[in-house]
Amino acid sequence: MGRTTRVRAWLHQRKLDRSLAAGSDPNGDPVCAQRAETLVDPSARNRLAASREELACSRPPIDTLVERLRAPGKLRQQGVPRPCDRPACSRSRAGNESGPLTDE
Repeated sequence: MGRTTRVRAWLHQRKLDRSLAAGSDPNGDPVCAQRAETLVDPSARNRLAASREELACSRPPIDTLVERLRAPGKLRQQGVPRPCDRPACSRSRAGNESGPLTDE
């Protein structure tokens, strides 16, 4: 596919993603086909997985947050903890096990 098609697919990726997720056939539109091809590319899938893993690591599991909010005692006012046992989390946190929603 040509450069123009790739650029259009990049510019409209959110709309195209929604369309594909809703079940649209990508073969009917070259721009949609380009976006579908990009999404199934192994390197794109690896980048997407890594970004989702990073996002999951940056947010506490809701049950942990609920337990901590209901626990007695004071909490820091800076935000929420980031507990995570995934390898990507341990690389990014480098042993920092304390989060802001901990005892003072």
